[in-house]
Amino acid sequence: MTYSAFITDISQDIEGEVTLLVNGLELICFSNMPPALDSIGTECEIEFLPMVFGEYDVREIPDASAPLVQRIENSFSYVVQGRLDVGRVKAGSITFEDEVLQSEFGYLDGKMVAWKIERLDVDFQ
Repeated sequence: MTYSAFITDISQDIEGEVTLLVNGLELICFSNMPPALDSIGTECEIEFLPMVFGEYDVREIPDASAPLVQRIENSFSYVVQGRLDVGRVKAGSITFEDEVLQSEFGYLDGKMVAWKIERLDVDFQ
């Protein structure tokens, strides 16, 4: 899924760190090919690539739980809460997609879930 993002910062200290504003949410992401520093303050099209390197941590949460995208400490990791729908977690105004969610967690389809993403990567279109 493609989003329009505003580039608010590109770290000169942490390789690959890019700060984006997407649909009102500030997200600190990792990029293998970050844009040039002069891209700060510009808008671009991006795609999120949620990365899980080991076991998937997906669990059902109460139906009344609020959708959220919450960064874990000072890392590229996030907890995403939202409704699971055919391999996609809709967390408010942003939807994260992963085919493993459909193949391994299809039994949670239609339920509210919390999913730990180990690194939120971003691909600049």
